[in-house]
Amino acid sequence: MIFTFSSLSFASKDYVIDTPTVDILDCGFGDIRLKFFSNGNLLSGVNFGVFKRLNVGMSLELSRFIGKSGDGLKVALPALQIKFKAYDGNMCYPGIAVGYDGQGCFFDGKCKKHNSNYLQRGLGFYFVIGREFFIENLMINIGVNFNNKVNWFINLLIPLYREALYFIAECSNISYLPNARLNFGFKFALTECINIDYVVRDCCFWKKGCSKTNDRFFNERIFRINYTIKF
Repeated sequence: MIFTFSSLSFASKDYVIDTPTVDILDCGFGDIRLKFFSNGNLLSGVNFGVFKRLNVGMSLELSRFIGKSGDGLKVALPALQIKFKAYDGNMCYPGIAVGYDGQGCFFDGKCKKHNSNYLQRGLGFYFVIGREFFIENLMINIGVNFNNKVNWFINLLIPLYREALYFIAECSNISYLPNARLNFGFKFALTECINIDYVVRDCCFWKKGCSKTNDRFFNERIFRINYTIKF
């Protein structure tokens, strides 16, 4: 079998890193996702294109999945994701999507700081617009989300080699700039149905006023695998 990058593409680009795009999974397709991050944590999830414009998914965080046995494994309650693409967009107007994502990061049982089960809250309800700019497959998305307060986010996917390799970047949690999280990385198509992401998360270049509490994990390195199936 001859392996060629020219035939590879991403079946789904519905999320960049922590923030959504206007894209959704096609009806009849599903994603299985594994994300390995700080403290030996694992986030697993599934997402399905149940209708032409509607995706529904569920995720589960396992804290200390990898590490010392004495640390103890914590299992979070499953979180729900729903996404509806309201408008496809065209050459003049951006696409529009709305949704809900209850999945936070770093399960804590009960974080008193912001009344959540996670040190970092999930997106909650969100609204996002996005479209292709300048060159083919260069996507920019801008959105707003509400969990305990209103936040803004912006993300982009820049093709480096056809649709087999992307540079991905985002700025999320933008309500007060020093609390924003700047994330970037690379998305690589290993096969037509397997994507691998390597991400550096929360690269804080603004030091003044930056949060120093235990809900920040600066320069966190993340490894993520997405497997797309048709059912």
